[in-house]
Amino acid sequence: MSGSQDQANGGGAQQWSRPQHAVAYQEARAVLNAQQQRKGNLDDKALRTARLTTVVVGAVITVAKAFDIVVVEPLGYIGIGLLVVSFGAALTAYGLSGPVLGPSAGGLRELVEAERWERTFLFQLEAAIDVNTTRLGRSSFVLLISDITLFAGVIATLAAIAL
Repeated sequence: MSGSQDQANGGGAQQWSRPQHAVAYQEARAVLNAQQQRKGNLDDKALRTARLTTVVVGAVITVAKAFDIVVVEPLGYIGIGLLVVSFGAALTAYGLSGPVLGPSAGGLRELVEAERWERTFLFQLEAAIDVNTTRLGRSSFVLLISDITLFAGVIATLAAIAL
């Protein structure tokens, strides 16, 4: 089979009855792969944020104790509280569900039993893309909260030490 014919048939792994199905499959697979990569990037950033927050809290506590620095209590508590929220939000962003990469077990059963399996399969991929889009949006939002509270916590804690 030639390379261009392979491409039109969804990479050669399946034979599609219509070229539109092959193109739709290729595009859906590309989107699912990109979503999986995005989830990996968000997980990496969430873990880096959690580590940074841990280092900042440890450094603030160590410096305050080592140099006998008086911390303005309400502002210091607010700063540490924001840092704890940042840590928790980063772990939450990391822990949110992973991406859906294809049909579930029930979806595979449905494919085997469907007369028009190609359309059913493409609809399942469409549903997976929608679920992933929602999950990635939620994870990104939680990570944004983590970053904002990390920044605010550092500022509040430094202000509490400097005052």
